Amino acid sequence: MATDAEKAEIKGMIQSLYRYAYVLPVWDGDVNEDVAKVFDMMLTETQKCSSAFGWIPSPPGGQA
Repeated sequence: MATDAEKAEIKGMIQSLYRYAYVLPVWDGDVNEDVAKVFDMMLTETQKCSSAFGWIPSPPGGQA
């Protein structure tokens, strides 16, 4: 099981992701193993999506 410091760090990362996505209210739950697993899946899927944007061609003439 994670230490209190590790749980606080994970909670901070989750809250940061919510703020970055402008999701309100920002998550304020308790961190446990299941929460950490779901957050790992969230990060993995976000990374896949971000990588996929690299394949989208730029519009002719610059940014839209």
